[in-house]
Amino acid sequence: MYEELAKNAESNRYQSNAYDAKRNVNINNLSQDDQMELSYYVAKLVNEMRDQWGTSSKVGYLVPTIGVTAMAKNIANGYQQDQWTLDKGHDVPRINEVAKDYGLTYGGNYYENASQNYLAMYNDAGNTTMDKLKQGIYESLLGLIFEDGNSKNGHMKSLLGLDANSVSLGALPTDEKKTYFGFGINSVVQGSDSDVMHYILVTNLSGQEGTVSQYITDLSKFESLSGTIPVSYVDPAGALKAKLTELNTTLATQNDTLTKATNADTLAQGELTTAKATLDTAQKTADQAQEAVTAAQKTLTGATNALIQAQTSLVNAKKQLADDQAALAQKQATLATYKQGNEEKLANLEKAQGILKDAQTALQAAQNELAKDQQALNDAKQALSAKQKAVTDAQNQKQADEAKLTQLKNQLNDIQNAPRVLAQAKAALDQANQALTAAKDQLAKETKALAPLQEAVEAAKDELADAESFLKAAQAHQADVQASLDAAKAAQEALLQKEALQKELAEQQAKLAAQKEAQANGYQVQGDKVVDSEGKPVAGWKVADNGMLLAPNGAVVAPAKADKQNVTSTQQTALKTPQTRAEYKAQQTQANKLPQTGNEEAAALGLLGLAGSLMAMVGLNKKRKA
Repeated sequence: MYEELAKNAESNRYQSNAYDAKRNVNINNLSQDDQMELSYYVAKLVNEMRDQWGTSSKVGYLVPTIGVTAMAKNIANGYQQDQWTLDKGHDVPRINEVAKDYGLTYGGNYYENASQNYLAMYNDAGNTTMDKLKQGIYESLLGLIFEDGNSKNGHMKSLLGLDANSVSLGALPTDEKKTYFGFGINSVVQGSDSDVMHYILVTNLSGQEGTVSQYITDLSKFESLSGTIPVSYVDPAGALKAKLTELNTTLATQNDTLTKATNADTLAQGELTTAKATLDTAQKTADQAQEAVTAAQKTLTGATNALIQAQTSLVNAKKQLADDQAALAQKQATLATYKQGNEEKLANLEKAQGILKDAQTALQAAQNELAKDQQALNDAKQALSAKQKAVTDAQNQKQADEAKLTQLKNQLNDIQNAPRVLAQAKAALDQANQALTAAKDQLAKETKALAPLQEAVEAAKDELADAESFLKAAQAHQADVQASLDAAKAAQEALLQKEALQKELAEQQAKLAAQKEAQANGYQVQGDKVVDSEGKPVAGWKVADNGMLLAPNGAVVAPAKADKQNVTSTQQTALKTPQTRAEYKAQQTQANKLPQTGNEEAAALGLLGLAGSLMAMVGLNKKRKA
């Protein structure tokens, strides 16, 4: 299974990041931001592997901090000053010097995992790109975790949280399950291509100075050096996504403002058109009313003149009637006098009567004419009354029209102010359009810059899918290995039993050989010595406390019987006593002290199955490491 995973890993390589590929760096002169970015990068990778292996829920995650990143840089500087390579192991004096400065336990290497020359192919005298640097780190992690047999898997257990002190975090509350982390790197010698990478882990376990069961002995000092303050690195991909979201939100807001302004402009134009039409109609109505008033005033003036003329004619007619009546009375008096005095004059009277009759006829005619004039006057009065009513109605209508006109003028004034409001709206619209154009330009730039990051994200998704697939295979492999381990344990039990039997057999054989030698040579106790049949002391043989013979091989046997013939024999070489099971267990018991990274016992073979999750993203490179 492991061979199959390794074979699959060979077909996968680190996926370059176009954004990082344009960033030139020197590993000996990294800015603080670059150092924090690399600490963040490594912690993210290791935490993903902890999730996949299932240790994150038990011992927590790596937390990249400002202080431990600076600590890693200080250790890297010390390595370079000492021109230290990992051929000599870890630079423990430098590690202890820095650990002491940060209020940590010192006296051994409790913090550093290190690798060497994983960037050798990707740098020129320390100069490289951020992309190549991350590739070297990735391949370094691959080696530390999956090619760690020479170090008994100590680096793997430290990074994945399987070492003893990481396991101790399991007893802490969830928010305290953490390991502070920092990454550092240096050229072995300034100007060389050889490099050393430093992975510094400080488990969140604190105690009193001088103890060997805790890491942080002076918490206040460690905190004062920002050992617990997370790095302030912001992932560019996440930042650009947030910026894109912000720009899209701004664009949506501006589009909404533009739509509202356009709708307001359309509405104002419609209201302006309606108001102009209403004003035109009102003006026509007002003109028609004015014309009606003018015509009514002319009609009233004509009727008034006619009335005055008729009244004058009536006065003249009445005066004429009075004059005619007075003349008639005088003539009637004259006629009576005349009748009394003269017949001839009577005839004249009759003649005068005829004249009177004519006058009466003329009077009747005048009265008839007067009646007609009176009727005409009455008709004129009625017409005048009607026209006066019409005038009143027209005046009332005029007042109503004037009120309406005032209202329309006010509306017209509002409408005439509409261009100013419209101009303001248009100005706001122009400003919004300018902002929209700028936002679109910025969005285009950000989108262009985001493209390589999006490609990297997609590649990362593919890598994660591959990693998950390999993780499943690794877990299946772990089950197989566990079964093999159980079988091996059973075989070991059988072997131990066999060894015990062999030991017992060897002891019996040694006792039998000693007994045969004593019997053959007639060994006897003489005082505090063992002598042979000739009374000579026997070298190596002693007298046991119970008076028996104690052979050189430790066997206790009885003295030779007197009737036995003494014979000589060559002394047999004692067999080496096999190690007992109790002795074997005692040998496996470790001292109660912090493990030095890289010197722990081999992890379960099932850990090899984790290779698939990381090797799916980067190939195995055979390089040297601590």
